Amino acid sequence: MIFQDLDLIVVADRVEECSLDLRAGGVLVVYDASLAVAAFAAELELTAVVSCVIAVGGSDVHSIPPKPPLHPHGLGNPCTWIYARGGPSEEGILEGIREGHVFISDDPNGAQLVLTADADGNGKFDAMMGDTVEAEEGRRVSFRVWTNGGSDRRLWIICDGLPLDVIPLDGPEARHSFSLELSGRSYVRAELRGFRGRPERGEVVWAMTNPIWLKALEAS
Repeated sequence: MIFQDLDLIVVADRVEECSLDLRAGGVLVVYDASLAVAAFAAELELTAVVSCVIAVGGSDVHSIPPKPPLHPHGLGNPCTWIYARGGPSEEGILEGIREGHVFISDDPNGAQLVLTADADGNGKFDAMMGDTVEAEEGRRVSFRVWTNGGSDRRLWIICDGLPLDVIPLDGPEARHSFSLELSGRSYVRAELRGFRGRPERGEVVWAMTNPIWLKALEAS
């Protein structure tokens, strides 16, 4: 159980074909978790024309068993994880996507990655990916990242497209806490990166969260 006292479900594939109301934002479909860095780079331009960008995963697989495979990846690669209030239902799934309560991993049995925030400083990390955190200028907001796929991988904290911190992980389950002042910042998100195959090929993204959006308020 990843979110305590919350319902978490897995939706793999084709979520990009749901009839979402996107007047308030956009959906960015990531077809290969290893390409997530390049895909999310487009977010920097997209945020100039929409209020938020929501990333979901889709394998684009056209050969579901028992048909012979036509791609090196299968159904659910990558996989979209959605927090749906009240349990798995069509409306709960769609609402979770609209709200950006989503992270992406390489497959349904792969790494999980959750980003939360203590929005009002009461010690409860009840804001999650897709939410907007507001705080007066000068007040630091606490964030927390949890993953269960951290062995020999690195946790990247990314703020406004740039690495804020890179943390080497030496065990499967890891937690990392940090804090930020929100002034001049737009969003923060997390990625889990590591090698796949030969190290000279570089790291790939094994999991990635949607952003938590940041808004600094004038001091009262």
